[in-house]
Amino acid sequence: PHHIDVTVKRGGGGLMLWACITSEGPGYACQIYNGTMNSEVYQEILGTSLQDTMEYYGLNWKMSVF
Repeated sequence: PHHIDVTVKRGGGGLMLWACITSEGPGYACQIYNGTMNSEVYQEILGTSLQDTMEYYGLNWKMSVF
């Protein structure tokens, strides 16, 4: 649903990103701002970005494979 175009000018930097792909197409992505993925961050992502993706494509949670 979204296209992300990231550029960095004048030097380095880093970006940590979580994204998913479904059988229907690409899903929503989100940036991990502090660079650390722990269980709380992962659960928040599953409850927002993944859920929004599933709803966007009308996918059934019971038919999902991780």
